[in-house]
Amino acid sequence: MDVPLLLLMLFGGLAVGMSLLAFAAMGVDKRHARRGERRISERLLFLMAGLMGGVGGTLGMLLFRHKTRHWYFRIGFSALAALQVCFLAFLGYGCFGGGLGWALILAGLFGL
Repeated sequence: MDVPLLLLMLFGGLAVGMSLLAFAAMGVDKRHARRGERRISERLLFLMAGLMGGVGGTLGMLLFRHKTRHWYFRIGFSALAALQVCFLAFLGYGCFGGGLGWALILAGLFGL
């Protein structure tokens, strides 16, 4: 198996898993905030976003309207998401040589 393809599969799987986890964590933390229960630490939320979960964390922040008042979440999560998408696009470009890689790069630049 080609090394760039193996890396793309590894990091792509990590990105999907961590994004789902970060998305769910944003929802759970929002629910806990409303109920006055014990919260998920901001450090843990950023850790999940930093470990390839930036897209899910950003989507969770926007969908649940959670942590949107904090500039460091708005900018940090969006920047992490863009960097992670660009990283995966770079790997995709190495595997597929063009079309898919550039599409992912453009998606990363626009924060999708």
